[in-house]
Amino acid sequence: MQFPEGDTRLEPQKRIFEAPQPDDPIVPHIRRPRPHQTVTRRYELLDVSGLDKIPLFPVIHNPRKDRQTDAQWLAQRRDAEAWFRMLSVARFIARWAATGLGYPAGCDRRACRRARFCVTHRDEDDWAFPGPWMPPCASTYGRVDEVRLYMRRRCFDVLEANGGRWPDAHGRDRDAARGPESR
Repeated sequence: MQFPEGDTRLEPQKRIFEAPQPDDPIVPHIRRPRPHQTVTRRYELLDVSGLDKIPLFPVIHNPRKDRQTDAQWLAQRRDAEAWFRMLSVARFIARWAATGLGYPAGCDRRACRRARFCVTHRDEDDWAFPGPWMPPCASTYGRVDEVRLYMRRRCFDVLEANGGRWPDAHGRDRDAARGPESR
């Protein structure tokens, strides 16, 4: 296909978005639940009994839609609970990673410096990159990458130590309880 003389569609365009640099600070982006959404701290459809020591995120439920069956509505609610449970576990592991990297010693929050362990968290409504699960001491893009890499390495260490299987919340092999057909 031939473009007319002076057509600039194939010429390189100026980038509107500039990629962040590792030392750039992360700017908060607060997103509050909308008035029609329900916020609860109770997990009704998922078992969170093994997560007693992990502070759980509140679950934001959307209202039931017109023509939505009971099964669809329950699946929607279960997915929302699974998402916020996953964020809670990620926050716990990220705090552990930040502590392993020595970030609490230079944290802006006194509680972390005093405890020598990452004990604080971002605002639960702060959805700026990377989200509310990342500790506040990982306040630059470079530190976020370091925490994520540390998390990935430590999770692979846990997998390797357990023969390629994730332990359940009590440290037991999840697949062993299901029987040999699950392997």
